[in-house]
Amino acid sequence: MGSFNIKLKKSTYERIEKLRSRHENHNAVINRAIDALDSIAKASQSLDELFSSSQEIYDVDLTNIAQLNLTHSKSVCAFVDEREVNSRHWRQLLETMFDVAIEKSGGKSGVLVSGDQSNLELGQVKTRGFKPIDKLNISARYKSANKSCDALVAIARSFGIELDVTFSWPCSEKCKYSGKTARFRVPGEPP
Repeated sequence: MGSFNIKLKKSTYERIEKLRSRHENHNAVINRAIDALDSIAKASQSLDELFSSSQEIYDVDLTNIAQLNLTHSKSVCAFVDEREVNSRHWRQLLETMFDVAIEKSGGKSGVLVSGDQSNLELGQVKTRGFKPIDKLNISARYKSANKSCDALVAIARSFGIELDVTFSWPCSEKCKYSGKTARFRVPGEPP
């Protein structure tokens, strides 16, 4: 095999040095990074292939949901333990999920706050980006559609809540999946 002379920035070289164990050479670290990039590209490619088919509603596997860009998605329609929720934003769906989870925990808001990592605080907090949720003794900090979706899936799994979500992207140049509709499901299994 030939030898190549590659120039790296000092900061890049230092990062490689930090990741390298005593028994690895620099090539092993670089090959691990390339393998990781390949797996991300394959997951992204499978989503692109999914949305290029002629189906009207695309079933999204929850293992790929993290790669899905939900930033401009709107018109969320869901069933949370057979309750229908129609909303233009993920926030309302997340609030319904909080309500159902608190009901399942016997009305104890603290159980939801302590068992979930979705930016919740007990009480009616109005500072630091938190917003009180009507009728519940919790407040939530909303960040993005993807973070809200991650919280939905985490809460559904930890409380055994059945979740069926259909959502769409508007026809717009800003959207990667412009005009497409997708769906994902979390089966309601006991925690």
